Amino acid sequence: MAGYVVTGPQAVAIVAGRRVYLGHGALLPEGVDEARTKHLLDLGLIAEVRDEQKADKPRAQRAGTK
Repeated sequence: MAGYVVTGPQAVAIVAGRRVYLGHGALLPEGVDEARTKHLLDLGLIAEVRDEQKADKPRAQRAGTK
């Protein structure tokens, strides 16, 4: 299953009718409104990622932090 990651500086997702502000590199949560997802994709603010890419992301973040 694919997910989405924020590629722009910030994206606003709609989950259960509420706005959720996400910074660069954040993964879109479950339940994001489909119309909003399409809108963010059209604007280039999010990109699709595969499960194996999502699994690698936390390790990359930990490696870069002290």
